[in-house]
Amino acid sequence: MESLEERLNAVTTKFGLWQTGVFLLVALVKIPSAWHMLGVLFKAPDAEFWCEQPKTLAHLPTEVWINISHPIKEERNGIKYYNPCEIYDVGFDGTVGNGHYQEFNVADYARNISYSTKLRPCREFRFDNNSVFQETVVTEWHLVCNRRILVNVSQFLYLVGILTGGFVATVTLPRVGPRCVLLFGAAVQIVIGTANAFVPLFELNITMRFAAAFGCAFMFTAGYTICRDITWGKSRIIACASYEFFWSFGVMSLPGLSLLFGTTSWRLLQISISVPTTVLLIFAYLFLPESPRWLMVSGRPEEAEMILKRIAQVNRQTIPEIPCEPQKPSEETVPPESKKPGKRSTWLIWFGLFEGPAFFKMVALHLLWITTIVTYYGALLNVKNLGSNLFLNIVIAGWAEIAGVIIGTLLILFAKVNKWKYLGAIMLTGGICCMSTWLLHLESVEGKLHLSDRYWWHQSALLILAMVDRIAIACSLTLLQVSAAEVVPADQQKMASVSTVTLARVFLCGAPFVGVLASYGAPMPLTAFGSLSIIGGISAFLLSTPKESPHFYSKNWSMAKFWPTNGKNSVWTVKSEATPEGKMECYNPSFIIE
Repeated sequence: MESLEERLNAVTTKFGLWQTGVFLLVALVKIPSAWHMLGVLFKAPDAEFWCEQPKTLAHLPTEVWINISHPIKEERNGIKYYNPCEIYDVGFDGTVGNGHYQEFNVADYARNISYSTKLRPCREFRFDNNSVFQETVVTEWHLVCNRRILVNVSQFLYLVGILTGGFVATVTLPRVGPRCVLLFGAAVQIVIGTANAFVPLFELNITMRFAAAFGCAFMFTAGYTICRDITWGKSRIIACASYEFFWSFGVMSLPGLSLLFGTTSWRLLQISISVPTTVLLIFAYLFLPESPRWLMVSGRPEEAEMILKRIAQVNRQTIPEIPCEPQKPSEETVPPESKKPGKRSTWLIWFGLFEGPAFFKMVALHLLWITTIVTYYGALLNVKNLGSNLFLNIVIAGWAEIAGVIIGTLLILFAKVNKWKYLGAIMLTGGICCMSTWLLHLESVEGKLHLSDRYWWHQSALLILAMVDRIAIACSLTLLQVSAAEVVPADQQKMASVSTVTLARVFLCGAPFVGVLASYGAPMPLTAFGSLSIIGGISAFLLSTPKESPHFYSKNWSMAKFWPTNGKNSVWTVKSEATPEGKMECYNPSFIIE
């Protein structure tokens, strides 16, 4: 007689109409999540600025004012680049010692000024009104010069919110269910994201970005978990990989959204990326069911049975009508140690991941997660340094991600055991492409490329080389999210999931500051990300998928006494996502990153 779990596995192996509807509902949360992550590129873009003219010199043309007051930073190809953060300290206010007005003579000043003249920092700034974006976070709070780093701090706090929210969501999921977690996250994102459009202080802005990120983490963590729970076998592979497409759709749609709402004010853009989630929240509240697998392990099999029947009805499948009973481990399958009450130390369990022959594989898995996540998001934030057309760069980056996801899915479906070796080769290729950008003849000032018409193709080559690495990283993220559980023993998958994802997100918080290296040349950030890709590629070569048993470690290794399995899987995450094997005895929403 088939158990409820076995019948659910049989029904969800087919990706039918019911799964399609639920999948689209939960996957759409990735789009606003991408908007909030990358919105900083359009809410706080780099702006042309200079020191504000004194009222006594307001009659001077802007070009003349800049020429006589700002020191020259450097001169290339006959073009002068002025330092917009400082001016000569020679009394531009047009006053003499007794406070009486004295007419400022430009000709006399030009003859007497010298580069040895003392400089002073600008107190007020004027921004270029001809920019695509009129009112931005940068122009409103003057985030330029020594305050420019605050833009990176804002993104840093957003990523800290992702880290915190993801960890809290993972802990909360087994207790309240994925559906409630998703609804809560959507509500937080809507309320906090919309309210952020009306804050008067920059400090409040970055604080609310942290809170909005917290809600976004709840959304996509729960969404990915539901995506896994409603599928099985190969359909799970395709569904979980396709889940990443919606992130790319969000990336590619953000430039259009910015042109529609963000050119006038960043506040309108903030509202436009927050309010649409309301539609998702309403539909999710009305039509999104609870995860049937979570209901099974939470002692609510009757509700899981009802969802099972609904799946079969919508998909036009036939299932055996068998009375549902809560699943309990049989006496012969419960190890003697598990019958004895006792609480194992979390640190002991974590250190156990690295004991015995598992050490190098576990270190490689952590390194691969860290390098992939830091490069995936950090390089995406760095697209503003790949050329002057930010809109085009982001759209191309989105298409590169889609290509990487497709390649990763094909590796999972057809490469099987050797997919990690192929991934290593792909990541090495991407890393080498990024490192080779130094071969291009690029000229930059403060990270902005200045290329003559003769070398226009160098900028195109820079973008192409960067996108090769983007494809490689997207491929790596797909394999990690779908197949990382394969290289970990079933009884350690939950701890390995928390360890790898949390550590990767900790390092991710530093990704926004890598882009600062562009001030030393456009290839600098790409060199950093390329180096990470090479490290990740080497790590991928150290990983392998077991051909038969998920427990590819020696049965006699030292930590086995703490988690004896007797050949049985203790979590529902399967040893191979392509084969519906293993029993579900605890709820483990593993390997969720974004």
